[in-house]
Amino acid sequence: MDNYHRRYHSQHVKLKDSCDSCSASKVRCTKEKPTCTRCTKLEHDCYYSPARRIGRPNRTFSSDRDSTPSSIARYERAGGRRPSFGSYTFKDIGILLDSSSTLSRTIRQPTQVIEGSGNPCPTNCFSLMLNLMLDLLSQLGDMRVPDPVLKLDASLNSAVKALSRVLICPCSQSLDVALLAAASCNCVLDFVDGLIRLQHNNYSPIGTPNSSSNTVMNELRRVANLVVQFGSRYQAAIDEEHRETLLGLAGDLKARLQATIEDATNIMELSNGV
Repeated sequence: MDNYHRRYHSQHVKLKDSCDSCSASKVRCTKEKPTCTRCTKLEHDCYYSPARRIGRPNRTFSSDRDSTPSSIARYERAGGRRPSFGSYTFKDIGILLDSSSTLSRTIRQPTQVIEGSGNPCPTNCFSLMLNLMLDLLSQLGDMRVPDPVLKLDASLNSAVKALSRVLICPCSQSLDVALLAAASCNCVLDFVDGLIRLQHNNYSPIGTPNSSSNTVMNELRRVANLVVQFGSRYQAAIDEEHRETLLGLAGDLKARLQATIEDATNIMELSNGV
């Protein structure tokens, strides 16, 4: 068993049923580990990405989430309006998601792989992302301990910066790295979702200043930048065979971010008694 699969086996992390290469090519995977039949025949490296929601703890606030739709409907019938938090509103993030925005046009594009270079990635971005995902997933289980917001904020900020660096590294032109980058972005969104709900349950008593709202808002803005960067990275920087798949993943990330923003708005409305 190679180091990639040995690491996940030792961490008891559930992997996807189909390997990344078969998934990207939209063909049936024979699912052998560590290497499926197709990858063996084609002499491809065979990787199985972690299942996206692995290790997500059972949250104590599930009943709050279930009650959100009816609560929001009650506020809407009462003529409530969406609040702003600190100096920002969630509309600000929507601007970042517009593909025609200044941000999407000014993100620094990755340098091209130097032809003939034997080692285009001296920082080993693939291993960096694996470690990043394992770290974030392990912290998801600690989100119910007292006063973890500053620590979690620092962890998330570090993860977003690391993924941003991966997306400007020449190695991100590799399909394997691109697929793992998409999985890592989803892991970041899982982390943001946990941070939002932690703030709702522990740090937003009605009638008190919502000091952690700006923390959540800042994190959403950083993640929005990352999602836009992912989409911009694969507009035309990878071969046509895989471009459609990666742009589809970029669209999924954008849709999920928008859902997270709406969820955060609804939860913060309830927290502030709107």
